[in-house]
Amino acid sequence: MSHNIIVESGKAFRLLTSGKYCDQDIIITAEGGKEDLDVVLTEQDNLIDELREVLKSKGSGEAEPAIEPLEVTENGTYDAPAGVDGYSPVTVNVPVPDGYIIPSGSKSITENGTHDVTEFAAVEVNVEGSGGGGDELLNALVEGSGVAGTITATKIRDYAFRGVTFGGDVYFPNAESIGSYAFQLAREGGVLVAPNVTTIGAQAFKEARFTRVEFPKCTSVGNNAFDDDTSSCTLLEAVFPALLSVPNYCFMEQTKLREVDLSSVTQIGTQSFRYCRSLKILDLPSLEKISGSYAFSNTNTDLPGMRALVLRKEAVCTLSSSDNFASSHFADGTAFIYVPAALKSQYEQASNWSTYAAQFRALEDYTVDGTITGALDETKI
Repeated sequence: MSHNIIVESGKAFRLLTSGKYCDQDIIITAEGGKEDLDVVLTEQDNLIDELREVLKSKGSGEAEPAIEPLEVTENGTYDAPAGVDGYSPVTVNVPVPDGYIIPSGSKSITENGTHDVTEFAAVEVNVEGSGGGGDELLNALVEGSGVAGTITATKIRDYAFRGVTFGGDVYFPNAESIGSYAFQLAREGGVLVAPNVTTIGAQAFKEARFTRVEFPKCTSVGNNAFDDDTSSCTLLEAVFPALLSVPNYCFMEQTKLREVDLSSVTQIGTQSFRYCRSLKILDLPSLEKISGSYAFSNTNTDLPGMRALVLRKEAVCTLSSSDNFASSHFADGTAFIYVPAALKSQYEQASNWSTYAAQFRALEDYTVDGTITGALDETKI
């Protein structure tokens, strides 16, 4: 089906059609003595576009209508701006559910606490830090140096003191938890005491430089909490009288660590004391299980190397694998395991312990008072 468009001169524009499709001529006239133009259309849907092209080339040359997009964020009536033909007017009326508040304005928060901000589009939080001198502490954290003394924060978040140079002892009287990586890579620390901390996150003190840490109420520590794979470690003492389990890699490669208080620990994890070559005596009075592998391996050096493991509980401790003592003085026959006399023969025959049968000693023969609870007499070992 085709259509003929004929442009004649001297007459007004007119369009003659009958129905959706037609065989008759569509007659268009233009001012100014324009010559006739035949245009063949093969699809009715293209008619308008073809007519527009005719008008642009043979008519008065007027510009196409200006069309612009409309974007709105609030209910209302919008008229097209000057020079725009695309809309006039547009009404937007989106219903707002009962109880719904459209946020607007802003609120500044300067104090810790719970704040209702549902009606505001923006909230600015500006709370000063606490402990150790307020702004002084915040500046020190930003600059990465000079943090020492008392810090009264109740929670030490992840990464809080990562890489900070302390320059002395530090005391956290109110802190109840320490996040992961909180003190990782901290430098020049002395003694760190946190009497109320109960949990410590993973790698919290990895490669940190403190000489002594004290956590009298801490019951839970994450993996690699004090792991140190460098030659410049400084930790000498670790006090954890309430800790229940030493996790995997907890003190691994703390080669200068020489004294620990782990009196409540019932379980030791994988490689937890590996390379702890200065820890001469390890006394674990509550230990029930050594899980994983290589817990005390690679401790056979003259620094002095681990020489005594004291197990005081009146039940045989489970040893998951004999390789927990690989490359140690226990394996080369120069270190000993002290257990209650009543359990000595059981240990010598127990699974995995039997590998070290010759290294067992009756604990009562080596304590200062001859009991299983007495202190080990170091002159006898």
